[in-house]
Amino acid sequence: MKIYSRSLLMFVVLGSLALGSAPAARADWAYTHWGMTPEQVVAASGGTVTLLTSSERTRNEYDGWELAAQGFYATGSLRLPVGFTFDTKGGGLKCVMFNAMGDEVAALRLIMQEQHGKPARESSFASSTTATWHTPDNIELLAGEQPLAAVVTQCRPK
Repeated sequence: MKIYSRSLLMFVVLGSLALGSAPAARADWAYTHWGMTPEQVVAASGGTVTLLTSSERTRNEYDGWELAAQGFYATGSLRLPVGFTFDTKGGGLKCVMFNAMGDEVAALRLIMQEQHGKPARESSFASSTTATWHTPDNIELLAGEQPLAAVVTQCRPK
């Protein structure tokens, strides 16, 4: 498994957040609960997530989030980079993002469909595709072909 650079993770995180939240799967994500603090997410991860220092964090005042923890998430046969954003206005875990590259993209799509069922909406533009799910959370899978990569954004319900 390659460890992706912080800049690639940030590109994927910022790109997915710029497109907005998409609809959803389950209330909460994996070992986390919406509203947790960064420290609580790190503790709940069992050692797979670390707290970012203040100089490593990315903050977006306009959209009201800060990337404050990141690490890896294992699902199925995949071990994927994961990032956690927290609400700068109301506090607490706001969104979770994880991404896949190359051959991992098809496996990630399959896992998402197994976990959440058929997407409520699918669309494409140029060489990218988007799948969204409508459940309590807001979930979006955005995939592109050049390079072959995908990001999943799961955010708490509004």
